Amino acid sequence: MATLKTLVPTFGFPHQYDTLVFSADAPCEFAISCNAGSVLLKLSPNALGEIRIEDFAQLLRDFTADGKARDFTLSWEQNSQKFTVLPCRFDLSSAASSFVYTHFLTLQQGAKPTYLGAQEFVTLYSALPSRDAFSLSLLWVNPQTGEIRETSLSEEQSDGVVSTGTNYLRLDVSPEQFAPPAEGFALRSYTVTAGKRSLRFILCPVLDAQPLTFVFRNCFGQFESFHCFGTMQQEVKPTRSSASFAGKTRNYRVQSAPEFTAQTGILRPCDFAIFEDLCTADYVLLGTENGTEVCITDNDFKLSADLYEPQEGSITWRYASQARHFEAISEVKTFDESFDDTFQ
Repeated sequence: MATLKTLVPTFGFPHQYDTLVFSADAPCEFAISCNAGSVLLKLSPNALGEIRIEDFAQLLRDFTADGKARDFTLSWEQNSQKFTVLPCRFDLSSAASSFVYTHFLTLQQGAKPTYLGAQEFVTLYSALPSRDAFSLSLLWVNPQTGEIRETSLSEEQSDGVVSTGTNYLRLDVSPEQFAPPAEGFALRSYTVTAGKRSLRFILCPVLDAQPLTFVFRNCFGQFESFHCFGTMQQEVKPTRSSASFAGKTRNYRVQSAPEFTAQTGILRPCDFAIFEDLCTADYVLLGTENGTEVCITDNDFKLSADLYEPQEGSITWRYASQARHFEAISEVKTFDESFDDTFQ
């Protein structure tokens, strides 16, 4: 007979279930099942009279790789244990039961830099009967007069909440949607809260280089954005296949897949984790949630122990499409259709 010795939380991240220990006196069959599939194991006890299911977290990560939380059932003999697993690629120091009610689902540790025109999301998970409502506090500055004003918005006054799965709720907090309290005011920063969760955004000035935004499925399976404020380089190195035809060497196939490298700009310690999350993401879009899918091919992210050395990184990517991506430039008109051109 096998008896479960490990305390299994009702819901948690995969790493919380990495090792399950049973006391047993004979071999036993175990079944792990969910709506995405099932796995059957037959294990024997060791010299201590224990059956250990180890590296279980990786199996749970595979089942939740699509970013959806799933209900699992662990069955053995006449017993069963049910639990819910939330997607998470990393091993967090906190249990899900404490993390999800004090943090939004992001690895951003401090204030997040953003810019006017960027797409921003905050996502929370709550399995409670009544959830915490979103609220926003915005700080405005008039650069001409130096006047500062604060405004606030409730969940109902924003663009609304979208469900991204069972118990998952997301709020669009893109800065461009917020209207200034009066003429001449510009948004300086804003803070989103929901219960004990809080995340602050700081508007960064856009100078010479237009920031580049990646929207990616983060380690929690939710869409999140990261902005590169540095420069970008494009490198074109077509792959050529050639052969001899009628005494002449010709290219019979040329594949052009330009690679782009974007510099992050200066990274603060609170940005390290979210940038690493981007570097390990398997689904990345360019610009917005509805943007073009890209494939990250390389990255440069080396942290120095020198406290006075600026930390930065780079991300190298190409378009996911096999065909060469090209964007036509639309003609810019100086005047609209109401312009009087009778003098021509």
